[in-house]
Amino acid sequence: MRRHRYPLPVFRASVLFALSLLCGLGSIALGSPLITHTEAGRHGLKRAWFAQVRLDPSRSRVTHVQFVEKSGKYPDTLFVQTDAATVHAFDAETGQTLWVRTVGKPQQPNTLIGANQELVAVFNGGVLYLLDRGTGRTVRRDSARDSALSVPVAGPALNSHRLFVPMADGRVMAFRLDQEKDLSERAKEAVAATPKRGPAGGPMGLAEPPGGEPEKSTIVPLAADKPKPEGDAPPKERLLSEIPAWEFAPLTCVSFGRVTSQPVITREDKLGEYVAWTTSRGLFVGFIDIKREREFVVRFHLSAVGGIVAHPMFVPSNSSDPKAEGTLLTVSTAGKVFAVPARNGVPIWKQPLGSPVDQPPVPIGQRVYVAMQFGGMYALELKNGSKVWFTRGPTEFVAASKDHVYAADADGRILVLDAKTGDHVDTLATEKLPLKLRNIWNDRLYLVTPTGLIQCLHEIGLEKPLDYRHPAAQTPDDSGKKPDPFKEAPEGSPTKPNPFKEEVPEAPPGKLNPFDEEPKGQPGKLNPFGEEPGKEEPGKEDPF
Repeated sequence: MRRHRYPLPVFRASVLFALSLLCGLGSIALGSPLITHTEAGRHGLKRAWFAQVRLDPSRSRVTHVQFVEKSGKYPDTLFVQTDAATVHAFDAETGQTLWVRTVGKPQQPNTLIGANQELVAVFNGGVLYLLDRGTGRTVRRDSARDSALSVPVAGPALNSHRLFVPMADGRVMAFRLDQEKDLSERAKEAVAATPKRGPAGGPMGLAEPPGGEPEKSTIVPLAADKPKPEGDAPPKERLLSEIPAWEFAPLTCVSFGRVTSQPVITREDKLGEYVAWTTSRGLFVGFIDIKREREFVVRFHLSAVGGIVAHPMFVPSNSSDPKAEGTLLTVSTAGKVFAVPARNGVPIWKQPLGSPVDQPPVPIGQRVYVAMQFGGMYALELKNGSKVWFTRGPTEFVAASKDHVYAADADGRILVLDAKTGDHVDTLATEKLPLKLRNIWNDRLYLVTPTGLIQCLHEIGLEKPLDYRHPAAQTPDDSGKKPDPFKEAPEGSPTKPNPFKEEVPEAPPGKLNPFDEEPKGQPGKLNPFGEEPGKEEPGKEDPF
C-alpha cells in the first residue's frame, strides 16, 4: 500500500490550524469577558462601547481606573493606568481613545492621577509629571531632588492654583501651579469678600485662622514679591512649560497619623482654598487663606476610632448661595458614617453601622450607599443619616440609575438591587471583569479586565447619562416621594409651569379659564383657581 507523504510546511500548517481550533473551542467553553448585546439585553442593559487598553498582556496588567469630570473643552474622561507606567485616556461616553502615554520608567510604580481643568498629575517612582489634559504631553517634570517629594503615599490633588501631595508622615505639601498670578491682587479680592465677623472659637474647640500680618519666616520669596521691572510695560507672559519647576518653597500642613487617602478638593473661592484628606487618626480639612498666602493650616479635625482608610466624599451644595459650603461624607474602619459641613467641622449626623468599612460612602441623589467590608450594603438618607434599607451580599458599590442600584459581591458578580427597597432583582455574571469603577458621577457601568478590555453598559433607554455631581442636574429620587407640584419646572422640561407662580386675573363667569387649557370631552376637571363667582347659565355644564 502506498503512503501519501505531505510536504513539511503543509503538515505544520495543519497542526497549527488544529491547535488554534482547540484553543478557540476552549475559549468558547470558558466564556468571553466581552458582554454581548444579547446578553446585556436580557438584563435590561445596553453595551454602549468597548475598547482595549494598550498593553502587553504577557507582561503588564491594569492597576487603576479613574473617572475625571468634563471641564471646558474636555469631555468626561476615563483614565486607565497599568503597572508598566502607561496612562490611557478614553472619552467616557464614546470610548474613543484621546491619548496614550508612558509616564516615567515602566519598572517604577505610578500613583493615582490627579487632575484639574487643564492638567493631569502623576508620580512615577517619586518623580512628579504634569501632563496636558488634552494631549498627554509632559509640560513639567520634577526630578524630586528635594526629599519633600521623595515619598508620596497617595495620588496628588489639583485645584486651579495648587498641587496637593500627601506624604507618608502625615504632611500634605501644597505647590503653586500659577507662579505668574499676582498674589497681591488675589489678597485684595479676599479682603473685599471677607464677611464682617468677630473672632470666635470653632465648634470643635479650634479657633479661626489668626489674623494680622504673617510672621517672619525663611520661606523663599514668592514670584509676585520679587522686584518688578521698571517702566509701565506689563511683564511678559510665559508658557507653563517655560516656568522653572518650583520657583519657591511649598506650603506644608501637618496632620496626625499616617495619610490613608488621596486628598479631595472641596472648595476654592475668593476667600481661600479647602482640601480634605484622611489619616489613621481621622478626617482633616486644610485651609489656605488668600490674605495669608504662606499659611496652610488645619481648619478642623474629626477624630474617628480605628482611623479612616477610605477617602472622603464631597457633596456640593444644591443652594445657589455662593457661601453654601457643601458636605463631607466619611466612614471609619469601625463602621461609623459621618456627615460634616465642609468648612464647619460639627457633624450634621453620624450613623453607626456595626461592621467594619473599608470603602468610601457613595452619595447618589438623596441617598448614601455604604458597602460593608464583609458583605452587605446600607442605604441611608443624605439629610439625616437614617437607615432606609439593608441587603446582604454586596461588597462593593458599582453604579446606580433611577430605579436600580448595581453592586458587586465577593465573587465578582453584579447584583441588581431595587433602589427603593434593596431587594435583589437580578444578577450579572461578571466574574471575569474584576475591576469595576465605583461610579459616583453618572449611571454608567464601567467594567475592566486585568488585561485591559474595558466595557461601558447602561440601562436601555438612558442614552444620555444621568448627572449626579452638579446641583443643576436632575438626580434620581428613589425616596418614593412624589415631586413637589409647586416647584418650578426646569427649563426645557415637558411638564407644565406652576400655575400658582404668577398672579393671574379671574376668568369671566361661565367662560373657560384661559390659563389652563382643557381638552374637550373632559367635563370633570377641577378648576385649579377655585370656585367661579357668578351664576351658571342654565343648561350649560360648568367647564370646571
